[in-house]
Amino acid sequence: MDPEKKINAKSESSSENVFQKSDFAQSEDIVIIVENSPAFYRDDISPTRFSRFKDLLETFVEDRINLDYRDRYFLMIFNSEILTPIKSFEAFSHQLIEQIEKGFDQTIAIENPTAVDWGKNFLATLQKGIQKSISSFKKIRNKTLRIVIFINQIPGITPNFREKLTQMVERTAQRLDIIIDVVFISGTQKALIFDYENPIKDICEMTGGDYFHVTKAYEMEEAFREITKKKEVLRKDYLGEREYTQEKEFLEIIASDLERITDVLEDTELKCQICFKKECEHVESYDIMDFYEHLRRCPNCKKILHLCCAGRWAEQQNSKSNFIGFPNVFRCPYCFYLLKVPREFVDFDNVLNQLQEKWLKKKDEEEVKLQEEEEKEKEMKSFFSEVDKLRQEKEKILNWLKHKLPHKNGRELEDTADEIVRIKDKDEKISFINYLKFKEHIDDDSMPI
Repeated sequence: MDPEKKINAKSESSSENVFQKSDFAQSEDIVIIVENSPAFYRDDISPTRFSRFKDLLETFVEDRINLDYRDRYFLMIFNSEILTPIKSFEAFSHQLIEQIEKGFDQTIAIENPTAVDWGKNFLATLQKGIQKSISSFKKIRNKTLRIVIFINQIPGITPNFREKLTQMVERTAQRLDIIIDVVFISGTQKALIFDYENPIKDICEMTGGDYFHVTKAYEMEEAFREITKKKEVLRKDYLGEREYTQEKEFLEIIASDLERITDVLEDTELKCQICFKKECEHVESYDIMDFYEHLRRCPNCKKILHLCCAGRWAEQQNSKSNFIGFPNVFRCPYCFYLLKVPREFVDFDNVLNQLQEKWLKKKDEEEVKLQEEEEKEKEMKSFFSEVDKLRQEKEKILNWLKHKLPHKNGRELEDTADEIVRIKDKDEKISFINYLKFKEHIDDDSMPI
């Protein structure tokens, strides 16, 4: 495809034109998807399609190593029954040829699969290829992500397949800027679907990739020459833009959350990889935030980060060139894994104010509760003091009554003492005792109170 057309295709696929300039220097992570089918072993491309493919792939390996040794690759083989992911992204070598020879077996390839079965397998394989690209993007920045698909048949296109394929590319591949190339090897066999109505060709145009329809040996060679070249990448520049576009929201979706610390760590392991301190310098008092609650770690490298440090790091890094451009999405400063921090922690001063207000409210509530408890304790002390005072008063009155009225039984004396104690006013108590002395003929000036 012409470079200018690629630019237009890329720009139209986004909600706005955020692409600024091209870059050929980035290394590439490439998912190679190869269909294993009986058609792959036909001899309409000499000596067979598979033999010619394997020879050209070996040359492709050598050329790519010379072009950029930093590139990484992932091989996937599929047919109507088998989906075989082989290893992970790794340094490219002739192991790929060994994997191809081991991974292909003509006996497991099913002749004439139905359009529905073939479509399901193709979509499942492409989805896994996109997932591998997302995994790569999360771990390493400034990578060109590519998927190169080799197919030997298109048994027919159902409306359901067309719709699902388009949705998959729009929702993931386009937003992550994955470039998809397709090599359709039909040989002399008549294709069941014309290129102009082929949705597999459409996804190449949607992602700025190339589509090759191979019918002859020299066309296969030309296709390999083109896919060997590095892709022109149009880099996004989000500088000065703070609105949340769909493209940038997608980055927040695929970014990983920081992990909470659930296991016991050594004291030396608790240093933040941003401020290199155990206690966060931005949090003046851990009374307002639990120490371990403020600690998080990268799920990839397990390095510790303070929440507020991560928020400030994300905001600062996103103001620079070549960074994510989404305020709370950032790369781990240690391993570059794609992470996100809760949005409120980007503006941590605001978080601190909220925490301070929450802390002050909690302190006020604690003080009120403490005062209530003190008042309650004071009331309880006063109550027990009053009870003890009444008990002593009753005991004194009862002893006086026993001395003055020895002929009375204990029950009567108890009732009389209780009656005197229940009288609150002192003068009334004295009047009651004087009346008792008159009634019981006690000729004595003594008083029990």
